[in-house]
Amino acid sequence: GAVLAAKLFYWIFSKFFKAMASKTTNKLDDILVDMLEEPVVFAVMIIGLWWGYEHLEFTENIQMWAHKIFKVMIAINITWLLARLVDALMVEYFMPAVENTTESANQFLPIVRKGLRSLIWIIGFIMALNNAGYDVAALLAGVGIGGIAMAMAAKDFVANIFGGITVFVDKPFKVGDRIQLDGYDGFVTEIGIRSTRIKTFPGRIITVPNHKFTDSYVENVSIEPWRRVKMTLGLEYSTTRSEIEKGI
Repeated sequence: GAVLAAKLFYWIFSKFFKAMASKTTNKLDDILVDMLEEPVVFAVMIIGLWWGYEHLEFTENIQMWAHKIFKVMIAINITWLLARLVDALMVEYFMPAVENTTESANQFLPIVRKGLRSLIWIIGFIMALNNAGYDVAALLAGVGIGGIAMAMAAKDFVANIFGGITVFVDKPFKVGDRIQLDGYDGFVTEIGIRSTRIKTFPGRIITVPNHKFTDSYVENVSIEPWRRVKMTLGLEYSTTRSEIEKGI
């Protein structure tokens, strides 16, 4: 019955609410209706299942676990709704307003988008555990100790992340620039948060970890004001008498 009620609500939502939102000139209501549709339908199913469960009798242990599961499902559903809504608003309003300002903004926006979405899910997961009755503080302390061990094991990865942030902030080069680094000479094709790709003159792609840009000398050839070139020109001439007399 809960599943059927959710399907019925989904049909009503798509039939009436979407039609009403499509008639307006404002795009905000279309985004809200589209992003609210699946989480609200899932919430209707959770409420129906919970209502049906309350009419049944189980052992105390099963009831305890069932209540924890329902609380976790509610927290995950709210997190899913917020993540979808924030992501849609960023794509529709924030990213178009910023992406044409600078090239570094275009490269940094996808990272900000993924980071914000991940942060929402992390907070939602912590809230779900808290609603289920777990000691979040002790869990975070254990995660912190484990995080220190993982950070020590993945120090190169962390160094690359900070190196990527340094490249985005300091801007020693941009996509399309010709750079020279550790004997490699080529054009920057992609700047990522972990590594940068350089296309050399033979056409090979070199993937450079970003921490190299913080502890090595990088020469940006593209921004040099002028270039000194030394050339040797060969001239051919003849000094034979017959050619001179003929004026050749």
